[in-house]
Amino acid sequence: MKSIALKEFKAFISLERSMLPNMEPLGEYNCTMELYDTGRRGQYFIEWDIPDLDECECIGIWVDNNKKVTDYDGVFSMPDEAIQLLKENGFDTSEIEN
Repeated sequence: MKSIALKEFKAFISLERSMLPNMEPLGEYNCTMELYDTGRRGQYFIEWDIPDLDECECIGIWVDNNKKVTDYDGVFSMPDEAIQLLKENGFDTSEIEN
């Protein structure tokens, strides 16, 4: 695996669960997102770390030959910060933006 970029930011975090219709607001926290190339063609991931909550989420990213993001997994909805990180590193996120 190769690290491509690291982003630090503060974000308001809410917990989403598939069994409950509402999000649970947790507050604002320092976060990092690090974008990695897995070494497999078309497969990347973002490691989203929230140290104060002792949480780390892995967001799988799949792209086509033109770096157009075609799918993701690991979160219910792609955070704006993750989309920005991808765009800053030459990815086309038009397929996954709301």
